[in-house]
Amino acid sequence: MEFTKFACGADDEEKRIDRILRRFLPQMPLGTIYKNVRSGFIRVNGKKVNQNYRILAGDELWIAAVLLNENNSIQTEKNEKTPAFSAKKENSNINNAQIAAKLDIVFQNEHLMFVSKPYGVSSQGGENTKNGGEISVDDMVKKLFASSSGKNAEKFPASLSFSPGPLHRLDKNTSGLLVFSQSTAGARWFSQKIASHNLQKIYLGVVQGKLAQKQTWQNYILQNENAEKGFKTVKIAGKNDEKNGKLAVTHAAPLAYGKIGSTSLTLCQFIIETGRKHQIRAQSSFNGFALAGDSAYKSAVTLPDSFGRQFFLHAYKLIFPQNDSKREELKIPVELYAKLPKDFRDFLDFAHFNFSESEYNQRPVE
Repeated sequence: MEFTKFACGADDEEKRIDRILRRFLPQMPLGTIYKNVRSGFIRVNGKKVNQNYRILAGDELWIAAVLLNENNSIQTEKNEKTPAFSAKKENSNINNAQIAAKLDIVFQNEHLMFVSKPYGVSSQGGENTKNGGEISVDDMVKKLFASSSGKNAEKFPASLSFSPGPLHRLDKNTSGLLVFSQSTAGARWFSQKIASHNLQKIYLGVVQGKLAQKQTWQNYILQNENAEKGFKTVKIAGKNDEKNGKLAVTHAAPLAYGKIGSTSLTLCQFIIETGRKHQIRAQSSFNGFALAGDSAYKSAVTLPDSFGRQFFLHAYKLIFPQNDSKREELKIPVELYAKLPKDFRDFLDFAHFNFSESEYNQRPVE
């Protein structure tokens, strides 16, 4: 019997064999997979194993070539019966050179990838992407990860069970730092930092009005049930409804002042202790300083069409604890930042803000 062999990596350690096999044989019913394990059409290190076998790093997974060929035939037939999408379908076939040019990687190692997400690009693929729409940052990262694993890597990556993914999210119209897993260890560590609030998340944004001094906003956020279908906003809970909301804590500090016509604007630093949906947008509006141009949250300012933005909000920096031995083991820097996009910097010049990004990085507001 002819077998195709696949090396198992560290990220496959302790994974059940059926979980890994589902990635190779997605068209095959689970019961049939178990039957093929028991009959020896699927082996580990050339030997039959139990269907509950857990993979060890360094194992070699053997799959009978006839099973792979059969699976590929089913997949091909399925694809032929599915109508081809037109319009932006070519975006889903973006090549590696295009990905490298479009994906602004701030830092990357074998455990984590930090990218600077552009404005107007989704963190993850929604229905629009599935149906041939614009490629998301998640799509690009997955393609880049697969291509780095060698020939046929999109089907059979070096780590048989691991797939990279975003470890938090940014709204489509928020730019800045977005973190993706590159290993199980990296995903676990960063997720723990998020869950324990043991990292500092700093954003920069332009609000209407003149914020005179630092403020701390503590509000309870609710889903806005009256929001338009297809676009979900949130709202700040009233005193009688706080028990139904989720606490959001944001520290806002002014960095510089500007103007559009007679309307005063403030460039703010936001440090968020929580990560609620639309947290900065909703709290800024509720506390009298809506993001300039953010009509969904009652901004009275209209940004010039030439900037092509609804508002300016950028996930600027992440700061991790210095005395974190696991961070040192994973070789993640204490601080990482995504510089302001060109259109953001151009807007600051247009609105006469006196702000130096390099000076801010040397002396950030605490």
